[in-house]
Amino acid sequence: MVQKHITLLSKLRADTRTDFAAAGIHTLQQIVAMQPDELRKFRRIKTSAVAVHAHARAWVEERPIWYGVLHPACHLNAMYFDIETRQNEDNETEVWSIGWGGAETGLQSVVVASVSTPIHLTLPDNQPVILVSDAQSVWRTFAQAVSGSDCPIFHWTAFDAGVMRKSAPQEVTEQLAPRLHDLCKIFDDAVKLPVKGVSLKTVARHFGFHWHGYEDWFAAFSDYLDWQRTGSVKALASACAYQRDDVEAMIVVQRWLAANAPDSTHKA
Repeated sequence: MVQKHITLLSKLRADTRTDFAAAGIHTLQQIVAMQPDELRKFRRIKTSAVAVHAHARAWVEERPIWYGVLHPACHLNAMYFDIETRQNEDNETEVWSIGWGGAETGLQSVVVASVSTPIHLTLPDNQPVILVSDAQSVWRTFAQAVSGSDCPIFHWTAFDAGVMRKSAPQEVTEQLAPRLHDLCKIFDDAVKLPVKGVSLKTVARHFGFHWHGYEDWFAAFSDYLDWQRTGSVKALASACAYQRDDVEAMIVVQRWLAANAPDSTHKA
């Protein structure tokens, strides 16, 4: 059996690696042979012991290892959203676009543009986009679009919700905050995969999803700036397609979670 090194584990701190080395632990097979309680004697491994052990097992057994309870929101019809941001003139983070949609509904984008009133466009790839005048209008447009139900709204990592709390209109935050769920945390708290890290690109790719164009947020921002400078609708379509792929990737992950969670997931 090929021995797999402990550096494959995500979020392993330097002092933890030092403790492992001092104890002669260098491979994931050695960690799998231990019990989670044994791992708690190492620095930085206390509440995360079960997760660390599960991640080591995932690598060694080359399969997903369920170790936590899946959030019940994953079994409900839901919406998904993704934001793209930039630094404004005051060096504050603000959105320039939000993409959203559901597993059974179409995907939509709203983008900041030099317009005085909202404009609805259909891009060359037949995807709809709404152009609005500023970041506040982006948030209000998104909030209005998802106001027809109280279903969960998933995002990936705490970044999106954090930007909303700091920059969105108060009424938008009050409306949306109770419905938001961090799908990255839900995933990471329930199952470990034989991959390093929990970026959406890494996790969704493991389940067979591929971005249709590029996978780089900065490339999308560059296309957005190109569209602003030149009016190239092709550049705008590329930027919006990247964001829609992020939304579709979350749908793929959530569907996998709901379809594969054990009936009674328990902590190992």
